[in-house]
Amino acid sequence: MGTLAETDARERFSWSSQRSEQLDEALKTCLGDTVAERARYIAAEHNWPVAAVRNRLYAMQSPHRTDQPAARESDETGAATEQEGDQHAAQREAVAI
Repeated sequence: MGTLAETDARERFSWSSQRSEQLDEALKTCLGDTVAERARYIAAEHNWPVAAVRNRLYAMQSPHRTDQPAARESDETGAATEQEGDQHAAQREAVAI
């Protein structure tokens, strides 16, 4: 557990566009081999909470899973609409005969 000042700093820290740009630039010159090493190095360099940097680095590595379900939903919706269209076409053909 950290000091009161560390806890307060963690609660107030957020990723602004400026900080994100600074993180991107720091990653270009960072010497660490692991995420933990890079996080410690960058956090010390910018006086940021190590946990916030480490979490951001892990998030940057992970695939964007929030985009995938939406794509699947639209594919499923499109397939359902296509099937409905086929059903209606069959009904029109049956009526026209």
